[in-house]
Amino acid sequence: MSKLTKEQIKEFKETESDAEASYDFKSLADDVADADDKEWASKLYKKAEELAEEKDDYQSLADSVVADDYLGDKKWALKLYKKAEELAEDSDDYQSIAESVVYYDVGDKKWALKLYKKAEELAEEKDDYQSLVESVVVNLLGDKKWASKLYKKAEELAEDSYDYQSLAYSVADDDYLGDKNWALKLYKKAEELAEDSDDYQSIAESVVYYDLGDKEWALKLYKKAEELLKNNGDCEELADSIEDEDSLGDEEWAEEIRKKARDNYKLIVAKNFDKGTSQAQGNEVCIGGLNQDQISEIAGLLKKGTYLESDYFQSFFNYDELYHGNGILICETDDIYNASDKDNHSRGKWEFLYGEEDISDVVIKDDFYLVTCRVETVYFHAQLTADSISANTLSVESGYIGLTAILDRINPMENIPSDMLSDDLDAPLLFLFKGVKCEYGEFERLPEEEEGAGFIYNTYQMIFHKSELLILISNRDHWESQFPFQDTEDYCPYLVSENELDQDKLNKSIQKLEEVTT
Repeated sequence: MSKLTKEQIKEFKETESDAEASYDFKSLADDVADADDKEWASKLYKKAEELAEEKDDYQSLADSVVADDYLGDKKWALKLYKKAEELAEDSDDYQSIAESVVYYDVGDKKWALKLYKKAEELAEEKDDYQSLVESVVVNLLGDKKWASKLYKKAEELAEDSYDYQSLAYSVADDDYLGDKNWALKLYKKAEELAEDSDDYQSIAESVVYYDLGDKEWALKLYKKAEELLKNNGDCEELADSIEDEDSLGDEEWAEEIRKKARDNYKLIVAKNFDKGTSQAQGNEVCIGGLNQDQISEIAGLLKKGTYLESDYFQSFFNYDELYHGNGILICETDDIYNASDKDNHSRGKWEFLYGEEDISDVVIKDDFYLVTCRVETVYFHAQLTADSISANTLSVESGYIGLTAILDRINPMENIPSDMLSDDLDAPLLFLFKGVKCEYGEFERLPEEEEGAGFIYNTYQMIFHKSELLILISNRDHWESQFPFQDTEDYCPYLVSENELDQDKLNKSIQKLEEVTT
């Protein structure tokens, strides 16, 4: 009589009705057998066998049928393992069947030996032989003669430092061959092929663990590992290894490595934007409101030709109550991700999270406002120090910290007539890329680190009445303008020298200013 509860029966029946593949019925049979209904489990295992198609289906089913916690039926399991053997294709297939046959004591050792021999015939790579030898030694009563033969084949196929290390580790292990002299030679080969800090550290750890030489060799390996450190995660792992009592037990050296990591480690995001003026162009943008009296005053200054010397132009940063930002004007967010870091200033493991930008809208509701765009050299440089990141993160060896780009969408830029913008633009430069952040905080931009920061090119000012551009003014001293502005003479009266001043266009712009104040 079934010992299952009504709830269990209901749940198992629902699962059975949804089962389709061999694995589904096998998995359900395991649960039913574990709940002590062997009769029902046996029926489910039979359904699983009917649906079995591949070697893994039969072997997995046999592993369940033979287990004492389920059916404990060795005769049935033997038949299933035989079917699995018929479908075996590579070395790993035969080895895994042999391991099951030995582990569950199904059949005799001669069959297991036959399976292992077949696995040897099909072995192709170093890992095939190494895995096989470890299995043979454990499961066939320590046949070390055969093991040595397989290890030699594995050594012939070893290619890099890791191959020799893993092989040496296995050869030295007393559970396998326990041959320390051979392992020592293999570790020497691994050292010759070592390329990074991890390689040298792992060799040093094995040398100490298996006592394959004096501490001087291990010390030499650890020093080489320190020289090749690249990131903070590697520093933390190396320090842990060096201070381990089973290794060097050198707490002082370990702390020196950790301190160096704390002092030197930074996440640095660097981007240069080549827009023709320089290899690293940036922008300072200010927006301030104007009243009608100020518009009239500006018109007067323009008539006198003294506007460029006025506070409106020279102290434009005082007109920034509506907006003030420093960064790089771009058309779309892809401009950030496609920008290069030509001098390789970036550091650490990070990557931008596409489509997850933090964008703030800059919407101007004033009737009259002054927009200033100053072109300057900025090699974007933002960093986050180790102190800002959790200790757990610093010890993470793999994976990247996701970064979010911080931008302002400067809506007034959309009102600049297209013929005033560079021919290289597909759309107005609406976004000011000004920073990055991650889950540990916002990165700090350091002007002193931004190549050439502070070198000013030209300043461009625009006076708007709502969405209408009334005048564009610049102090450039020649007709070649800076991106994103056009370099033709047709679109605005630049206030530069008399021979380049288009008085007619200037008078028309002054007339526009005067008309909006009446």
